[in-house]
Amino acid sequence: MIKTKSGEQITITEAYNRWKNALTRLSPAQYAHAKVTAYFWGTIGLIIGMIIMLLKSTWYFTIFLLAMIYLQFTEFRKAKQDYREIKRLQEMTVNQGSNHMDQAIAEFKKCEGEK
Repeated sequence: MIKTKSGEQITITEAYNRWKNALTRLSPAQYAHAKVTAYFWGTIGLIIGMIIMLLKSTWYFTIFLLAMIYLQFTEFRKAKQDYREIKRLQEMTVNQGSNHMDQAIAEFKKCEGEK
């Protein structure tokens, strides 16, 4: 049993279902921000791991970690660009009115599909 913030006891299955439902209700901006945060902390973790491997004199493993850092950093940059674009589209739609939000999201999804 898991205790919620309100003090209610729920099963693990119920907690998983609530978590899954919450993920499906994320806005594109929230999802993009979560990706940026995850890639950032993943890159930091890999850098720390590489430093530890160098201090332990296992330099040959750092070659693998360098490749992983490069991949993680490029994904971080891509996610950050996506996040900025979503925020720009949201600001543009707020300035033009809410009826253009659907067009902006469709444009973003089209650009996302081309990548």
